[in-house]
Amino acid sequence: MADAASTLASDNAGFTHYFGGKNTDVQFTHFKQMMAAIASTEEHFSFQFECRDTPTCSSVRSAMVADANVADATTRRTIQVCPRFWTATSSLYLLPREESYAVTPYREHETWCEKTKRGNDADLSGRENQWYATAGHTVLHELTHLDALARQAGLVPDPKTNMHGTEDPQDSNKIKGETCELAGARNFLEKYKETKDPDFSSPDYNAESYAAAATEIYFMKECKFSQVRPQTT
Repeated sequence: MADAASTLASDNAGFTHYFGGKNTDVQFTHFKQMMAAIASTEEHFSFQFECRDTPTCSSVRSAMVADANVADATTRRTIQVCPRFWTATSSLYLLPREESYAVTPYREHETWCEKTKRGNDADLSGRENQWYATAGHTVLHELTHLDALARQAGLVPDPKTNMHGTEDPQDSNKIKGETCELAGARNFLEKYKETKDPDFSSPDYNAESYAAAATEIYFMKECKFSQVRPQTT
């Protein structure tokens, strides 16, 4: 997913659906560098998954929780895999494989790549964007919280904590759309473009903007979609 996103152009619909407004060029640089760093894996960051329930899992109803404390590339940070990861619709499915699977957590490749014609566009995705959220999407979201990785992307650290990782302003600002998923990320961008609040976070500091864009770009490439349809309900 990160590999596909690291080579896109700035006018790609998968990028412009989630990033834009003020300083789009800076956002694009951060996005490309984040995806390239993720694709390089251990060169830029170190982490481990830990499957357990914690008070944090319960209090924020998260599928995963990343340790975003300051770290260098060799400091191993933990990403907690919460019970909700195994039941949430957004993380229930895995990305398509060449082989065919009849039951969850896989979907048939043809189902992922079904198209629908709208107007003159015969290559529009058959489903709305929220349908394409996957387990990989959720993992990528959490990776952007990691300090060492966000440092490689060039994100400016928080002046109080010195942590570079993305945050979840999409959640804290109660953006319409399911929390931390594709529908909300598109709405977050629209709110960012409209707001006059100088403290409102730009999309390159919103974790879900990265995960949503990478997901859409992946399926555009995998399924030869012109773009993924936005959520209408």
